[in-house]
Amino acid sequence: MANLSFTEQKYFEKIFEMGGGYVLDFSNTDFQRFVFDSLQIDVYEKYNYASKAKLLRKLIKDFNDKQVGKLLLELLKYKQTHLGIKEDEKKAFNKCVDIGNRLVGKKTKKVKNKSEERRNKNKFDFAKFSNLLNELKEINSPQKRGYKFEKFLYKLFLENDLDPKKKF
Repeated sequence: MANLSFTEQKYFEKIFEMGGGYVLDFSNTDFQRFVFDSLQIDVYEKYNYASKAKLLRKLIKDFNDKQVGKLLLELLKYKQTHLGIKEDEKKAFNKCVDIGNRLVGKKTKKVKNKSEERRNKNKFDFAKFSNLLNELKEINSPQKRGYKFEKFLYKLFLENDLDPKKKF
């Protein structure tokens, strides 16, 4: 039996649109072939004929973590490739990927997004902000003030996640 909590299983049921007995857009034959490709079993031969959703629930109940994780990850890949992920499904989809990876034994490390990485790397110091502003006011040469102003704007935009570009 796969180590899936009730709540985790509900994430998959939502993503795979299992409410009406279906699993994604699979016909019975396609579902049978898909499961065979993943687990090398004929799902309709192993179990009495039932809805695809009931069959998937039985597979989750009867097979081990690694097998179930592999099947669920393959179903997620199919959904992403052939049906797409809607904006309101992204969080649940990513949660399902994490659960599937856990089941197959893959460790997932959290990846920060680029703006978070930049923010941590180039942490903007507000004391420096006021110092830079004061330095700008004191510069008499327009050219020097321009260079300082570029640096000032770059740091200001960076701090506010505006994805600034270095001068070219």
